[in-house]
Amino acid sequence: MIPLIEWYRRHPEEGAFLLEVAMGAMAGQLVNIDPATGATSMMYHASPHMRAFDPHSGDYGLGFFGNALETGAYYVVDAALGPLCFLCVATPQEGGGGGGG
Repeated sequence: MIPLIEWYRRHPEEGAFLLEVAMGAMAGQLVNIDPATGATSMMYHASPHMRAFDPHSGDYGLGFFGNALETGAYYVVDAALGPLCFLCVATPQEGGGGGGG
């Protein structure tokens, strides 16, 4: 995730897809904590036949470091998709202008 968000910060003109992937990687780290036990996991297997946390913690520490170091809120206006808000809440203002919150 660190290389993805760093690349986006240096080259935002490359579009929202890169930011979407980086934000998914960052936010995904927090989903990998089992609420029942508090244990960390490399991933949550969301396939219908599994739906369980991976029993290995593996590289979770490095992933969480990346999350803590790189997390931020991003408000962008994409040419094709319009206003997008990642890890933030945007509310439209009267007159159609952008907004943030």
